Amino acid sequence: MAEPVVACGAHYEAPPAPAPQPKGPAGAAATVTAPAQAAGAGERVADGARWRGQVSTRGSVQQTRFGAPGETQIRVADRRVELGGGVVAPQGWHAEVAVPVVHREASFVNGGVEAATSVGDLGLGVGRWWALPSLDVGVHGGVVAPTAPTLRDDEGVALSEDAQPGGGAWAPWVGTGARGTLRRGHWHADSVAFVPAASRFGLRTGASVEVTGGGAWSPARPIALGAAASVRGAQADRYGDARDPNSGGTLVQLSPSLSVTPVSPVQVTVGADVPVYDGLRGHQWVGPRWTLGVTWSS
Repeated sequence: MAEPVVACGAHYEAPPAPAPQPKGPAGAAATVTAPAQAAGAGERVADGARWRGQVSTRGSVQQTRFGAPGETQIRVADRRVELGGGVVAPQGWHAEVAVPVVHREASFVNGGVEAATSVGDLGLGVGRWWALPSLDVGVHGGVVAPTAPTLRDDEGVALSEDAQPGGGAWAPWVGTGARGTLRRGHWHADSVAFVPAASRFGLRTGASVEVTGGGAWSPARPIALGAAASVRGAQADRYGDARDPNSGGTLVQLSPSLSVTPVSPVQVTVGADVPVYDGLRGHQWVGPRWTLGVTWSS
């Protein structure tokens, strides 16, 4: 989920580039968010006449569960630090890269535990914004590349896909977005479609579509309050011709955030993605995701 990035002006974030989800919307892999595009106070992204850059780091924690309790349930704890960078060229062209470092722990009903720490899958995105009279509109696309290694235990056996730091599959995505300035903030609306290929673990994650809307408001110069709502729908995952009954469905989340700019151009943001409606199929549970990020923008 892309959190609002506002600091007493019109700062804009790039659309999210989703990472492969082991179990549809309830997957253990957190969404890889492309780094934010930075515009100066009062600037529109699409009509900027200068090059702008951004470097960011964001940590997140989340827990998920899937499978029948007492029978096949797996509990996954996902902790990650994401390093990102982006550039916005004149006339609204932009490009982003995101690299997560992941620690994942999968606990099984038989008492077994698999844990792994590694670099995750590389996220790449490109696109362009166009300036209309009162807002910017954009089209974007990218891919999450299966660059994370396949981790193995002491006997050389590959860990389960639920404990792997990456999805093991090429995952192209496309999206659209709109941005507009407010008197002391901005609003945004985005959609993204995610169509992963079959992974090297034998899993094909279901295609998904996510729609997000929200904005941010700055009551005082160093502070910005943000809020967004998102709806994500996903098809069921498959192992060959077999459909996973505990995958796919619909998830609605609210994402409040608080940003502080202690010194320009550094911004610190704390936020959460909180599920408010669970329309997931089978036995799935998604916990809130808590995030803390630091961003430097030129």
